[in-house]
Amino acid sequence: MKLSKMFLTKKISTLVLLLFSLVAFSQTATVDLTGHAPATAAPDGSVFEWHSIATPTSNTSKLTNTTAVTTSTVYGVYYSSSSSCYSPAAKVNVKISDCGATTVDLAFYQTGFTASNGGTLEWHTNSTGTAQVADASKVIKGTYFLFDKVGANLIRLNQVVIVSINPVPDLPITGGDQLVCETNPIQTLTATATVLTGNTLSWFATATGGTALTGSLTLSAVGTKTYYAESSNGTCSSLTRTSVVLTINAAPAKPTAPINVTVCETGTAQTLTATATVPSLSTIVWYDAATAGNVVSPATLVSTTATTKTLYAQTLSGTCSSLDRTAVVLTITAAPARPTAGLDVTVCETGTTQTLTATATVP
Repeated sequence: MKLSKMFLTKKISTLVLLLFSLVAFSQTATVDLTGHAPATAAPDGSVFEWHSIATPTSNTSKLTNTTAVTTSTVYGVYYSSSSSCYSPAAKVNVKISDCGATTVDLAFYQTGFTASNGGTLEWHTNSTGTAQVADASKVIKGTYFLFDKVGANLIRLNQVVIVSINPVPDLPITGGDQLVCETNPIQTLTATATVLTGNTLSWFATATGGTALTGSLTLSAVGTKTYYAESSNGTCSSLTRTSVVLTINAAPAKPTAPINVTVCETGTAQTLTATATVPSLSTIVWYDAATAGNVVSPATLVSTTATTKTLYAQTLSGTCSSLDRTAVVLTITAAPARPTAGLDVTVCETGTTQTLTATATVP
């Protein structure tokens, strides 16, 4: 049967009432219109279609993808291929919130609508007008229908808004700030962070604005560098960025003015003490080896016999140590052997001056 435009026009009242009987939402950057089509079958010989204009004349305005709509306004119509006629359209506003917004103000969508004398405009969350919105300036995701209320009567207007809230991704989870002391060779620190599955991670040199970094996120010199991690779900970015601070503290200078100590053996216990100079507010740590080794405290040599001991001084400033150590040598030199006896000399008095000479032998 060939359907006339008049017949399709009469069906618009049914279309408006049924167009939103099914509602399904998701917090994405698009709206799926699948669940917003009329729940009942289209009139005989016609099909239901979504278009981008209010008065379609061909399928050039027909939406090709109704599962991911971003257009601000769409129109639902019945179309009869046999008569090439379109019914009057049911207007549907699609509002996708700005990133970071948690509510939407419906006031904009009342523009052009005027309440009847003595009446008021009301928004409801259902098509029958039994669920009035308490505050139309702060609505959350959902479908909203505009009514003209006069006394106890509600008149459904051809104004429907589908609100979808763009979710903002969580902040990246930092891999942690890194604070180390300079080593030789100098080490390389790398900033790290993670985001939830499905999100992407971008790095910046500033807390806000700027261009995403494409190079390495490292520090390989004495100093501090801060990187900022941002999460994105493809539509929205995290409201703030997560900072990751990399720091390499300079190693202090090694001890100076070492004093080597050398004494001779005395046959009794002697104590020799190693000394060196370090910068103000630093301390000396003594070791028994030039690298690694064991801490020695006190830094002394105690012995009754000849011996040598080398100790190594390292500067400690805060948590950082000097890259090198300074050697201090403590030495007790062996005493030589005593002289061996020479010949005793005995002579008889002669009445004149005599000279006797003592002799002994040394090594």
